[in-house]
Amino acid sequence: RMKKYNLSRLSFSRLEATYGFFAEIFALMAHVINFLYSWLGDFLRDQFGVTEEQPVIRGMAFLFLISFGSAFMKLPFELYRIIIIDTLLQPHTRVSVRNWFLDQLKIFLISIILGVPLLSILLFLLHLGGTMHWVMLAVFLAVVSVLVSDVYPSLVAPWFHRFTPLRSASLAEKIRELSVRMGVKVKQILLVDGSQRSGY
Repeated sequence: RMKKYNLSRLSFSRLEATYGFFAEIFALMAHVINFLYSWLGDFLRDQFGVTEEQPVIRGMAFLFLISFGSAFMKLPFELYRIIIIDTLLQPHTRVSVRNWFLDQLKIFLISIILGVPLLSILLFLLHLGGTMHWVMLAVFLAVVSVLVSDVYPSLVAPWFHRFTPLRSASLAEKIRELSVRMGVKVKQILLVDGSQRSGY
């Protein structure tokens, strides 16, 4: 059963990747992206007074438009994967359409809270231009990567998983001893509850 499940997911992933590839080719050949950017610029100017002198706002709006369009195109594949492949072929899974939509809502909120400020800074650095703009972008992305790796376990992961302290004091002590030998500093030892997505 597990073999059939894995093969089904693999075949479906290939189908989804092929669909995405041809969709991107069509968008490039038909100048869909150029059309959307031009239309969005006219819409923002007419409805909100956003001009070309405000490239960060235009860029943010365009990125969100593309993100929503991409999510809408992937929606049928995600629902089929959850309803047909995961539910019927994997009896231990606890992923449901409701949980999937809740996860997408959480991802959207996180992208608003964290993504908007970071993307705004990124677009502003791009707008500054100059021959050294790539250096500023590289430094900014490196700093963001380090910060995200530190922030994710404490701020992002709890939105999707439930963490509780490890109850076994002896096991916790062994893990701390191992971390000391490995030269890794450990502040907390937590258990993640994966029962919301799997019955294993």
